Amino acid sequence: AADANGNYFINPQGLVAGTVNLPATLQAGAAVLVDSVYAQIGGNKVPGSADLETNVVLTQLYQGLGGSGTIILSYRYSDEVEGDIFNNERHRTPASEFFNLNATYEPDNADWYVNLWARNIMDKRQQTTRQRTSTLQGGNPFVTFSQGMRLGLDFGYNF
Repeated sequence: AADANGNYFINPQGLVAGTVNLPATLQAGAAVLVDSVYAQIGGNKVPGSADLETNVVLTQLYQGLGGSGTIILSYRYSDEVEGDIFNNERHRTPASEFFNLNATYEPDNADWYVNLWARNIMDKRQQTTRQRTSTLQGGNPFVTFSQGMRLGLDFGYNF
C-alpha cells in the first residue's frame, strides 16, 4: 500500500491500496472492488490551486467636472492548475491573464452616477476551468472558457 518512502499508492477512484484490520471475507470482496492499477502521487501538485496567482490593481480617485469618481485598471494572472491528484495533462487548466477597466463618475449635487467598464481588454479567450466527470460518463473533461472582451455602460440612481 506504500512505497519505501511512506507514500501511499492511490487508484484513479481515490481509493488507497490495501485493506487493514478487516475480516478475510471483507478483504476478499474489497480486492474485487478496488482497481488494481495504482500510481505513486508523492510530490505531485495539489489539484485546484495554482503555484502563482496575482492581482495588481491601480486606482485613481479624482474630483472634477462638478463631481468625483474612480478609475480602476486591474491585471489578474493565474498559473496552470492541476485538475486531479495524478496531475494528468488532460485535466490541467493552462495559465490565464486578464486586464479589466472600471471608471465611475458621480456628480456632487445629484443622486445619479454613471459607470463605464471593460472586461478582458486583451480579448483573450482562455480556459478558466477543467473539471473531470465520473468514469460512468466516460471521464470526459468539462472545459469552461472566458468570454471575449465585453464593454458596458451603467447608469444608476442613489436613493
